[in-house]
Amino acid sequence: MSSTVPELLADAADGAHLLVTRVSAGPASTLRLRELGVCEGRTLRILHTSDPIICQIDQARVGLARRLAEHVHVRAAGARAADAQSVDRAAETRDCKPRDCKSLLHVSQIT
Repeated sequence: MSSTVPELLADAADGAHLLVTRVSAGPASTLRLRELGVCEGRTLRILHTSDPIICQIDQARVGLARRLAEHVHVRAAGARAADAQSVDRAAETRDCKPRDCKSLLHVSQIT
């Protein structure tokens, strides 16, 4: 693991722009994360690293318990295009397309 790029969302620093590469939680927790817009291929920004961890996903702010964030695998959002395409293919095989996450986002909007 790089000292500047976390492998887990729980290890991220304030202000980090990240790409979700995998969610390794159980079925119920994975579904809840999807409902919040956290799934493979989704980009997010860390606003505050307390417990809960506050993330910005599109125009919404989401608070994630640290225990859930420990199951969200990430990398820097500016990673290579080939890697991003492999994440998109993996998301499609898991029926978790980034565009699907957007429709599930139901938390308060940032004003």
